[in-house]
Amino acid sequence: MSEQNNKNNGEEPNAVEVELLAVEEDDNFQAPSILSGCFAQVLAIVATGAFATNMANVLGGRDKYIWIPQGLSICSTFTAAPIAQSSDFWGRKLPILICTGLCIIGSLIISRAHSMTMAIAGSLVFGVGAGTTSLLYAVPSEIMPRQYRPIAQAGVNIANSFGGIFTLLLGFGLVRKNDENFRVVCPYSWQSAPVLSTFVIGIVFIIITVVWEVKKKGGFCHHGLFQTSRNFALALVFIFIEGFSFYAANNFLPLAYSVYFDSDLLKVGAMMSLIFIGGAISSVIGGLYSTKARRVRPPLMAGMVLFVTYFACMATLKPGQLAEMWGYTVLAGFGLGFGLVIAVTTGQMSTPPGLIATTSGLTLTSRSLGGSVALPVYTAILNSSLSKHLGQKIAERVVPLGLSANDLPAFVSSLANNDQRALAAIPGVTPQVISAGVVGLRSAYHIAFRGTWSAAAAVSAVGLILALFVHDPRDSFNMHVDAPVEGDIVRELDQRLEDGSKSVTGAEHIESNMLETCSIFQSVKIYQFRFYPNPEPWITPINAVSEATAGSAVVQVLNTVIFPYAEDIHQGKLPVFNLSLPLVPHPSHIGRTHAVGSDAILAKPGDLVFFSAAIYARDDPSVNIIQGHHGGEGTKRRKLMQGEWRDGALQQYQKVPLENIFVLDENKLCKQLGYTPADLHEISFYSISAGALFEAANLLAGETIVLGPATGTYGGITSEMGLALGANVVAIGRSETKLAYLKQQPENHERFSYVVMTGDDEVDAAATRKAIPDGRGVEVYNDWASGSLNGSPYFSAAIQAVLPEGRVVLSGAPSGSISVPYTLVMHKNINIIGKVMVSRGGVELTIKMVNSGVLKLGKRGGSSHKVYGLEEHHEAFEDARQNSGFRVYTDVAPNSW
Repeated sequence: MSEQNNKNNGEEPNAVEVELLAVEEDDNFQAPSILSGCFAQVLAIVATGAFATNMANVLGGRDKYIWIPQGLSICSTFTAAPIAQSSDFWGRKLPILICTGLCIIGSLIISRAHSMTMAIAGSLVFGVGAGTTSLLYAVPSEIMPRQYRPIAQAGVNIANSFGGIFTLLLGFGLVRKNDENFRVVCPYSWQSAPVLSTFVIGIVFIIITVVWEVKKKGGFCHHGLFQTSRNFALALVFIFIEGFSFYAANNFLPLAYSVYFDSDLLKVGAMMSLIFIGGAISSVIGGLYSTKARRVRPPLMAGMVLFVTYFACMATLKPGQLAEMWGYTVLAGFGLGFGLVIAVTTGQMSTPPGLIATTSGLTLTSRSLGGSVALPVYTAILNSSLSKHLGQKIAERVVPLGLSANDLPAFVSSLANNDQRALAAIPGVTPQVISAGVVGLRSAYHIAFRGTWSAAAAVSAVGLILALFVHDPRDSFNMHVDAPVEGDIVRELDQRLEDGSKSVTGAEHIESNMLETCSIFQSVKIYQFRFYPNPEPWITPINAVSEATAGSAVVQVLNTVIFPYAEDIHQGKLPVFNLSLPLVPHPSHIGRTHAVGSDAILAKPGDLVFFSAAIYARDDPSVNIIQGHHGGEGTKRRKLMQGEWRDGALQQYQKVPLENIFVLDENKLCKQLGYTPADLHEISFYSISAGALFEAANLLAGETIVLGPATGTYGGITSEMGLALGANVVAIGRSETKLAYLKQQPENHERFSYVVMTGDDEVDAAATRKAIPDGRGVEVYNDWASGSLNGSPYFSAAIQAVLPEGRVVLSGAPSGSISVPYTLVMHKNINIIGKVMVSRGGVELTIKMVNSGVLKLGKRGGSSHKVYGLEEHHEAFEDARQNSGFRVYTDVAPNSW
């Protein structure tokens, strides 16, 4: 990298060009490493839950088996966030390696355990190692563009799913021949002192922790995580609920299958595999949808709807409905894929790039916490019901068959633990008695499971309600890479920047995909988009944000609209704009003030502002340009364009004149009316039409104005402005379809009409007069010929319909010239006025009309916006060229909202 002087104006450089180096294709094992890590960790996590009962049968201590998965879950809950935060200081590799080693050690301890205590200790060690799970979710999102994060998370979830499937099928296949089903009876009721006291103490400490976290300046969690939007807080609660719900299926579905139908553990594993197969499929579907639609709310809602449906179906399941259980399990799998993948993505999209590991850590901690809370709750519900109904239901069926009441407790215990030897030793036990007892046992479990599934369904319903309040972070779906993998390139380029070595400019042929992959190297740098006199525009980092001197402001750009002819300017096809390159293009924007000059009275850092790009020379207001867009005519304007206010809005921070920013009422516009920066940027179009109608045409209520071409962005906007002022509007154009659509926008307003132009000036002039209420003529004709045209297509016809003393306002930007009917203009005393921008008063009036609701923006007004990141300039320019029109906008968001 090196600084390069601006040869056009001799000023100090304010940009650093990025040289794209030829990079050797070294082997990169990041993807296999991450995916294999996910596979291995899920393998062990699922195993501790699925095979805990098998361990208890071998090791004894059946009253403690729940602590094998519970211990792992608790440890991972409390270690995930610290490990994630430490990785921000020491990198991702070392924590992952250390924690993977702990997972290996924990697995070895469990495999060699000779007591339940030793097995639990092994699960605790593994749980500490599993705290790095958050990094396995964070790294894929860091090394890929933000737009593809849902797909990255889908890939992680697929690896998880394969790990779960492998564990269940292979594991249950290994233990299927062993008689290891059992039933654990908790010695304490839910109301007992040992359970209730610890539960209440835990709740109190949770409340104290939450209060401390909120009130303390630092806290456990970086408060910057919660300042961008409500999404991160919602994501934490949502994934807590997702974990709470998932653990019901993961830990109790195998038991339900074994009790209801078959003790063949391989079949149990096959059924459990359906959850992970469905999760893999739905994670791909959800990831692709979220990436394409730039939305997260619908997949989150879909995940919870599927969970609610699954648990509701399971609550109504009866013993004997085997096919139904297999079918219902698919619903749980699809719910897992939609919910988990998109919840993690939502959390990561809602926080600053520098905190992504912490974000992932807290997110996965929340899920583990949900599982930790769920297991004792579900177990308590199950055991409470069994203690009430198990003996009763078995007794109802076996006592009439002759089993002694004295032998009933031993029979119930042996049957619940599937202890065939003990059953055979009880007097009076026959195959008929055992069969009847099994029916009673299944009936008791049916009642108990119904409570467990109902609790999970209720909690999932809360998650569905929460999903309704999640905001779709459309602007965050861009090509920005928070932590690119090209670390060696970054270090080399940074070293060359420090050394001041000479860079290679854009004259060299650079493949477009290479530019998009490598142009953004470090998230700590600040970027701007520049047109150069070469075939390829460039994205370049700058050394520092400009200083806000007196009379200026530095604004963090949030949104600017791309014009359909944007790339034509760069390619030299529109010399009428009088721009000399290199240049940061595009005029007005919506932004947030970063700094203001010492003479600022109203504006202050942090304000949401609209920047109007009409620049007037301070020592000669007759000289004006449009910053970043139009250099004006003559030497004075060219000189002004080469000065301080040269560069436009396609950069992350823009220095602008203080008098050109307008502070917006963020509470009114964003919180009450729900407008986004893209919506608010429509103010720029309305304000320009205000300049034409208020300031140039002096349009009055009751007068008639002809607008043409009326079907473009400015023509359509101006028709709405004219109606809002109380005028009659006649729109002219060649597409009847577009004109009819335009008529529908103001709800078929009685003061709106249109004329389809034929190209015959006499015929078109007569048709225009006929469309006027009194048929005599119009007071105002406002011409909006596009910058891509050579002259005005309707000027000759429209001026014939203008009344004596009428006004003609030229507001477009075509190249070439127009032919003026000299005699007609002279005899009718027509005033021809050129109007390019708008004064401060016109902008303020426009903003007042927006605040009052007279002018409606965004979805309220029927507009659509497609927002791209700064790195997606190719796509944005092409989209604008192909699709821009009335109320159809293509935007670029250099910074996230």
